[in-house]
Amino acid sequence: MRTTGSRPKCITPDPSQLPQMRVAMIGPVPVQWGGGAGWRGGGVASHIQGLLPQLSRNKVHTHLLADNTAAAQRPEFPDLGPDVEIEAIKRSISEGLKLGLGRIIRLSGRMLKEPDLWLAAPLGQTIRYLGQAANFDQFLSSQSADILHIHQAQNRQFLCQQIVHTHLPVVVTAHSVNVLLQPHPAWLGQMIRANYRRADWFIAVSNFVKEKIISYGADPAHITVINNGVNIHSFTCGSKIAARDKLDLEKESFIVLFSGNLIARKGVGVLIQAFRQLIAEHPAARLILLGDGPEREQLQNLTQELGIARDVDFAGYTPFAEMPLWYQACDVFVMPSWAEGLSMSILEAMSCGKPVITTTPDLGTHDAVIPGKTGLLVEYGNVAQLTKALEQLINQPEFVQKMGKTARCMVEQSFTWELIGRKTAQVYRALLQRRRTLSE
Repeated sequence: MRTTGSRPKCITPDPSQLPQMRVAMIGPVPVQWGGGAGWRGGGVASHIQGLLPQLSRNKVHTHLLADNTAAAQRPEFPDLGPDVEIEAIKRSISEGLKLGLGRIIRLSGRMLKEPDLWLAAPLGQTIRYLGQAANFDQFLSSQSADILHIHQAQNRQFLCQQIVHTHLPVVVTAHSVNVLLQPHPAWLGQMIRANYRRADWFIAVSNFVKEKIISYGADPAHITVINNGVNIHSFTCGSKIAARDKLDLEKESFIVLFSGNLIARKGVGVLIQAFRQLIAEHPAARLILLGDGPEREQLQNLTQELGIARDVDFAGYTPFAEMPLWYQACDVFVMPSWAEGLSMSILEAMSCGKPVITTTPDLGTHDAVIPGKTGLLVEYGNVAQLTKALEQLINQPEFVQKMGKTARCMVEQSFTWELIGRKTAQVYRALLQRRRTLSE
């Protein structure tokens, strides 16, 4: 399926002078748009939420298949204008049967042509993939599109590409590498590698993600790094005192903030241990954890064992509209995760003028956090390093303010949704032009 040739050249034309193009997209929508069905969508959903309006501004009509939304919920998607359509994936058995027995049989036949891939997978998993492929196939056949854009290469919807074999050029945005880095069944790795070979183009949200998908078989000549974005108009540098007043937080505390799912790979336990060391010397410090997840009870028990339960606030999930206030209220944002593509929370905190402490990616550099300029980097799981970084910031308030200002400037220059939307549309057009050139 992949075409060959030189890297497409991305230019910056006036969007008003460009022809309209149509993109079929598959990915999650955020909770406030009706996302759910056991998966909130996370950073990928936030990416899509920020991207769609900007694609419209660049003469791209997008039809999104929301793959984390249960049809039974019948969500009312927001009206994003005439150039954005959203529909929910069909999940119920009755709706699946409506897709047609003939389609199921045809797709099953395609499966059998690749027995090395499909016979290795568990039967129940294969049946689920077949049902998703029927949804996928029906979605693509019901519209006229120029490009197929799939978010998350390892999602089951992309694995269904194995048996759908669309004629459209396929762009895949790789948002994270958690599945690639964690132990997984051999059959799943086999499928992901096969689809990496078949994609026409990749968008990686960071250089860390780029390096990891290359190690998994993606062609480095067919990857463009387009970072995640942030809404700089919502996430602004407001008054810390005013924000604390609204949230009923102590005005004099040094507040350390974390936001994310409370799951093992986020490293929140390491943060709690480092905070215990910090508060021994700085009793006015406070740790606020926004989010929830399966690790919550275990983490709460850890704070009890360390004797700091009164100094750690498990605030739970927070409405998205309130998030800027929490960033404005804190002194430093910490993301101690084992692996992140490019954390949306990091960009949001930086946009609110806050320095960030996060973990050093394997390749040694971070797309947003520049040590000593926009934040600090530490080794994952290294309690001593994280404690030292926190102590450095709590002892140098002027340094904290300077890094926060630099962080905001960096976001304005490199991480706006306007920029991300324009670059993504450029990839679409360059790929179509490349295909047209090769067909002449």
